[in-house]
Amino acid sequence: MYQVDKVKEMLRQQNAGHASQCAEALSRDLQLAKDEEISAHQNITLFEEKHLTERQKWREEKMALIGQIKEAEDNRNQEMKKFAEDREQYLARQAELEAELALQRANDGELKAGERHAGRRLGGPTSQASRQPG
Repeated sequence: MYQVDKVKEMLRQQNAGHASQCAEALSRDLQLAKDEEISAHQNITLFEEKHLTERQKWREEKMALIGQIKEAEDNRNQEMKKFAEDREQYLARQAELEAELALQRANDGELKAGERHAGRRLGGPTSQASRQPG
C-alpha cells in the first residue's frame, strides 16, 4: 500500500503544479482580454469622435450647397422676371408700332384717294393722262 500512497501523492503534487500552471495561464489570458477590451473602447471612442467630426463637416457642406442652390434659384427667378418684363415691353412696343403703321397706311390710302378724286374734279394731269393715248 505504500506504493499506492506514494503514487497518489505524486499525482496530487502533479495536479497541484498543473493547477498552478493553469491558474497562471488563465491570469495571462484574463489580462490579455482586459487589455483588448481597453483598446477596443479607445478605438470606439476615437471612431465616434471621427464620425461626429465628419458628420459636422458634411452638415456644413450641405448647408453651403443649399445656400448656393437658393442663390442660383433667386438669380434664375430674377432673370425670368426680367425676361417676362422685357417680352411684355417688346410686345407692347410691337403692337404700338403696328397700330402706327396701320394708321399711316390708312392715312396714305386716304391721301391717294383724295388726290385721285381731286384730280378728276379739277381735270388734272391724272385724269387727262388716263384719257389721252400716249
